[in-house]
Amino acid sequence: MNATGTNVGAVASAPAAIAAPGGYVASLDAARPADAASEPASVDLTTVEQGPIEVETRRIRADEALLLRSLRLLALTDAPRAFSGCVGDELTVPASGWDRRAIDCATRQDDYVAIVSRYGTPCGLARAYAPATEAYRRELAAMWIAPWARGIGAGDALVEAAVAWSREVGAREVTLWVNLDNAAARRLYERHGFAVDGEPSGDPGDERRWLRMTQVLTGVERAGGAARDGAPDAVARERW
Repeated sequence: MNATGTNVGAVASAPAAIAAPGGYVASLDAARPADAASEPASVDLTTVEQGPIEVETRRIRADEALLLRSLRLLALTDAPRAFSGCVGDELTVPASGWDRRAIDCATRQDDYVAIVSRYGTPCGLARAYAPATEAYRRELAAMWIAPWARGIGAGDALVEAAVAWSREVGAREVTLWVNLDNAAARRLYERHGFAVDGEPSGDPGDERRWLRMTQVLTGVERAGGAARDGAPDAVARERW
């Protein structure tokens, strides 16, 4: 438990409840005969009522540097081929660097991180930021879901949150780069209106090739466009 009340140690651990596929939660005590307390229980899932799977997204808070670091390192460890960065690089970032990232992603109009939680436990993140010299655009990056929280809509929730924020700050389009071999991720982005934009990077046979996908945001109101395109103190956002 850190100073903000976030149980960082539970970030990548499944909930304590005994969950069956599809979000079913069963009480094993009810299914266990009185004379077989030590025997493994057998639960008939066809008789178990399905409850709602609680998935929520929110913007990261400025005091959640430790949570941001934990999720980022877990992502790079779990799926190294899905990202251009690596664990070794992120381990060299000092505490002050993570503090700066959390503050920027919580407060700026050109940087943003969404946190997704399942049953109140953080289980993933996604970042959207303005690349250098392209303030009209937001790039979706660093997206990851813990294995135990996949297949329940957490990825959809993160994409929706990042796109909604991009629209809110007046961006005209959202782009991303996805590993050419990651068909599941491509299907996720296509469901939310992203389309392939150009040819894959690299050469056939390369270990990692990237495909750019773009969603054009229609109907974006650009009141105060100059301020939204980049405040006077705007600096190039670091890619991570």
